[in-house]
Amino acid sequence: MKTPRHVAALFTLAVLTLTSQIGLALPDTQAPQPNLPPKEVKDLLPYKRFAPLKGHAVGVLILNGNEFSQTEGRTGLSSHFCTNMSSYDWIYLPHVPGKPGNKLKLPVGEKGDKQEFAVIFGDSRDAIKALGVSADYTLAEVEVNGGQGRPATQEGFVVTGIRVLEGTRDYPLKTADVIKEARDRLTRDLKTRERAVEEALGKIAKRVLKKDQRPTGPRENKEVMYVTWIPETQRQLVCFRMEIADGSYSKVKTMWTGPKAQQKVVTVSAGPRFGLAYTVKYGADKTGQIVNTEVSPFVEFDSWTGPRPEQQVQGDKKG
Repeated sequence: MKTPRHVAALFTLAVLTLTSQIGLALPDTQAPQPNLPPKEVKDLLPYKRFAPLKGHAVGVLILNGNEFSQTEGRTGLSSHFCTNMSSYDWIYLPHVPGKPGNKLKLPVGEKGDKQEFAVIFGDSRDAIKALGVSADYTLAEVEVNGGQGRPATQEGFVVTGIRVLEGTRDYPLKTADVIKEARDRLTRDLKTRERAVEEALGKIAKRVLKKDQRPTGPRENKEVMYVTWIPETQRQLVCFRMEIADGSYSKVKTMWTGPKAQQKVVTVSAGPRFGLAYTVKYGADKTGQIVNTEVSPFVEFDSWTGPRPEQQVQGDKKG
């Protein structure tokens, strides 16, 4: 796979207010640096980035965050917590009678000393709902590892206390409503960017494909949503990573090795694949009003799908 390249000239940052007002310039050393253009698709959103947490943290409780964490190659618990543009943290709940239990040793505090916790084994969503968290995304303050916090070297922690913040006098917003409004705006915003996307894809195709090749499709459209809270600026961010891909594919024959080393010739699709990705980020204040919109530059990519020419059986037939 070729190294993706940033195409700064293809897209212009659309920032309605200063970037610092939506909390993207963070003091933590592991925080994203918006002044540096992303070079790879994975750089558009947090990728295996975990900041240290103090004894209490404000962020978004997510009852099913696997869709995003799987883009990082992480699979595991369904319940997550996110704050300060970090990756989604797995969260464990203290064991309660009548639930399957497990014992975990997790690093706590700044030094990361190990401490054993008795936790609910497996899916803890029902236990979280029993504590007053009913929505899939909820702004809340959590107690981290019994108030001891956790170091940046660890993903996941035990939630020993939850205080729902959204819907209160200090935090009138409802995360579900912010996400809905962000999606509605995204639908409109994508239409305004269709021409820029098509022009960019055309330039990438011209660079990647040979003179006698044309895009054949099928066109691929992939969307990944990421939600977080920025404590420093009291902003909630709803981010969408859009990925659009195409290719020039033909039917080729290749040797397939099956069980017991049995081989046979099979027909598959092969050819160059190319595309681009970018993010659209919406920032909402404590009342739930979206006050910022930011669109990242394009990141382009290309690769090869299927067996390469040297792996194909001679006499392949295009189709």
